[in-house]
Amino acid sequence: MKTQLYNYLLFLSIGLLFGACSKEKIEIPESNNPVFKVEGTMNGESFSLVAGDNDAYMHTMTQNSNGVNVFTGIIDNGDLSFELGVYDGYLDVLSSNSAAQLLNVTPIYSKRQLTPLANLSKDMFDNSANISQIDWYVNDAFMGVNNVEIIEPGNYNVCAMISFMDGSSKTLCNEMILGYQRSANCSINSLISSNGFLTASIDATGGTVTNVEWIVDGVQLTAGMNVQQYIPINSSLLEAIVHFSNGVVRTKRVLVNALNIGNNVEDFTEAETSIGSVINRDFNVRLKVNKGGIQYESESADNSSSSIVLTNYQYYGKNASGNNVYKVSAEIIANVKEVNGTNVVPVSFQAEFGIEIQ
Repeated sequence: MKTQLYNYLLFLSIGLLFGACSKEKIEIPESNNPVFKVEGTMNGESFSLVAGDNDAYMHTMTQNSNGVNVFTGIIDNGDLSFELGVYDGYLDVLSSNSAAQLLNVTPIYSKRQLTPLANLSKDMFDNSANISQIDWYVNDAFMGVNNVEIIEPGNYNVCAMISFMDGSSKTLCNEMILGYQRSANCSINSLISSNGFLTASIDATGGTVTNVEWIVDGVQLTAGMNVQQYIPINSSLLEAIVHFSNGVVRTKRVLVNALNIGNNVEDFTEAETSIGSVINRDFNVRLKVNKGGIQYESESADNSSSSIVLTNYQYYGKNASGNNVYKVSAEIIANVKEVNGTNVVPVSFQAEFGIEIQ
């Protein structure tokens, strides 16, 4: 069992190196022994897919799900396909030893989120009485007015286009990590006087701050744990790039207005922690099946008793783009649900998957 887990972790650590946009067919050499294949049963019916036979191919790629990489392999013959993907994780750690982190991860199937991970509201701001309307945008897509919910896990750029009662307007954008582990977090505490004297500091949670870079309207201020400085008295964007001792870097933004303190806008990313207990999606696995044009996925089914065992991996060679490919052996037991229906069926198979590494 330890060997299986170790090999699984090695597979995942390899997955973190995939290219961002590639999708390559792997050339299968002439051989009497199948190289890439999936063989097993789906809803009790046997199936076999062998790359190189009957128009079946092995594909490798890195997909994207709400701003998060999903390291993926697909074997497909046009009528039947199996896709196995692993979500990236620890999104706030910019530089880290992924293999060492994965030693502490227990692999599980990802599950589709049904309840909101964040509730964004005009009323969440202390100065909501001075705000006439907020238009919310998530990853550049308009989501609604005043009140919106974000359900799916992801790494989001959330923008609030704020219209104030005095007729002025401002936009405040912040990164929000939802449904994934936050290795450290923080918020800005700020106070500005009518003559433009700014006092600001960082309130950190879950980590030790080593340095803060302060920026006002794109102009770098002195770096340090806090800032006390005169700034232009008009409405300004205050940014703090916060560095933690564990490698986490978070950027937080607020609006400060010396002429009208009622138009100050605090950091709304407190909504990251406003929801209760959530099973984080870091390095979770998802399975997709397409059979005869009907699409199935594991995330909408109950897989609490399902299993994934990676029994071996080995270097295979290079694909047509010159990128390294590894062969991964897996034993899969899962349930998958029709994407556009209610039917849930069990799948059980052994797989030899190809994984591209750039």
